[in-house]
Amino acid sequence: MSPSERRRPPLLARLVTGLLITLLIRPLIRPLIRPLIRPLIRPLIRPLIRPLIRRLSPLLTLLLAAALASGCAVTPPRLPGVDNTLPPELAPREWAGRFSVSSQSTAIDGRQDAAVGRFLLTSTPAPGGRTLDLMLQSPFGQTLANARRLPDGTASLALSDGRTLTAASLDALLGQVIGWPLPLERLTDWLDDRFERVLARDSAGQVTAATDSGWQISREPNRWVLIRPQPDGQLRVVLVLDR
Repeated sequence: MSPSERRRPPLLARLVTGLLITLLIRPLIRPLIRPLIRPLIRPLIRPLIRPLIRRLSPLLTLLLAAALASGCAVTPPRLPGVDNTLPPELAPREWAGRFSVSSQSTAIDGRQDAAVGRFLLTSTPAPGGRTLDLMLQSPFGQTLANARRLPDGTASLALSDGRTLTAASLDALLGQVIGWPLPLERLTDWLDDRFERVLARDSAGQVTAATDSGWQISREPNRWVLIRPQPDGQLRVVLVLDR
């Protein structure tokens, strides 16, 4: 082996040295070379790509249309543990959201009471009709009460302190407990667009104003405002539906 070959650095050292030189020099050379090469390459590549794009355009259009169609398809919500293949009249129904109730007095003292929280209203089929279950929670998620109305109209209310109350109807029961005549007996009909008198509809035919059982009802998407005149003021209920 000649002296020059013995002084030659190992292959690994040469590779590492070359890599370091490339990494250091590339950022300096690239801005100088790119403006020179791009005008030469672009005229050569463009004639090859344009026919390919023209051929793929119909296929891309079909794929985009299929994607939009699948994205716009409406899938009915599935409730956990429920047979969702049942017809609507036999399937459970569920509504959840937030509520606020305020009572404004027109008396001299101008007394005003208010309450806010969350609710879960469930309607399930049962022999002889449907069972209505209502759960009321505080804004922080603490359960305040659980109410149930049976198909025969009788209702019971389980309070957080362990007491259970009963009455001939759910509306009467809540009126007895909280002192406000809330329209829960009619609420499921209203949610299904069934009112005593319709006052207004939007361009899509959706009811936006109605009256029923002494309540003045106005509706926006997922938001309901219910007002009931009282002898000494009015009762106002706002419901915001999450589902």
